[in-house]
Amino acid sequence: MNASDLLSRVASLAPSAITKPEDVLLTGSSRFLQDTNIADNVNVVLGTGVGTKWGTGATQKMAWWGNTAVARQTLTGNTIAERLTNLEKILDVSYGLINPVIPTTSMLWDFDASAITPQTDNTTLATWPDSAPTPHAMNSPGAAGNAFKYRTAVSAAAINGQAVVQTVAGDQAEIGFPNFSPTINDASFTHYYVGRYSNGGSTTGILVYGFEADAIRLYLDGDVVGTNQVGWEFDVGAGPVDVDIAVSVTGVQIITFVFDKSAGTGKVYRNGTQIGTTSTNVGGSGAGNGFDWGATARIEFFATAGGVATLVGEHARLIGYSVAHDDTTRGAVEAALRARYNIA
Repeated sequence: MNASDLLSRVASLAPSAITKPEDVLLTGSSRFLQDTNIADNVNVVLGTGVGTKWGTGATQKMAWWGNTAVARQTLTGNTIAERLTNLEKILDVSYGLINPVIPTTSMLWDFDASAITPQTDNTTLATWPDSAPTPHAMNSPGAAGNAFKYRTAVSAAAINGQAVVQTVAGDQAEIGFPNFSPTINDASFTHYYVGRYSNGGSTTGILVYGFEADAIRLYLDGDVVGTNQVGWEFDVGAGPVDVDIAVSVTGVQIITFVFDKSAGTGKVYRNGTQIGTTSTNVGGSGAGNGFDWGATARIEFFATAGGVATLVGEHARLIGYSVAHDDTTRGAVEAALRARYNIA
């Protein structure tokens, strides 16, 4: 019996008439064109011989518990860190079998594109909601510039079947002022970014731009046009100090910044591997040599007002903390992100 015959048979029977397995027998290949509901306390019984496959090809997608369906994850490497990443890829939020290891203590913001209420592809967004315990919505545009776009999980812009926010030249967003209350003063800072950016050194690419007196400003593609560097800038003394820490690379990746005011260090990681560190010019000019949030000014993302120095690309996740994550915490967060977005 094929699917069409099955529908005709079931339609002709009262529910009470279906009492034996042979009442509904499928032979050959069948297709279901609508959701299938199984009554409570009814199980799926499988054979004990050859067995049953869930998905017959590596590119077929599946998910559990309401998560976005993904294809079979690519597993590489044999080190402890790589094995942990592989375990996350098998079990993590992509499939919904376990929860991601994303701590919320001292979290400033958590902008997750997949948490945006699904929209039509290429829809202009006015707000990117914050998933942090104390949320601070990112508005687009902010002071000036153009609004970013929502790209669906099935669009060509998606990252591993996850929705993204897309920015082009001139786009800008911000957390307006007032924002953080109580204010955060002289704090360390950790920031994770997951996305695909494509400036390529032709223009600057701003990730986060604070306007406090002791504010950090992160760049993913040079703080001066054409320098093609990952780095940061902050005000100290008479003017801003620029630090270029590593050569930028376009494409999908995780970039992590860790500023530890106690150790006096600033470090940058790409996909879990450290790509640069410095103990020079790693903090603001305040008493604690850390960074401030919420005292007097807004926080801009992807560009400054007017869409100047836009970070061009597709952005999946931005997570900020007012503490310096140690290697264990950072490694766990990066492993969860690498697994979810299938980043080697």
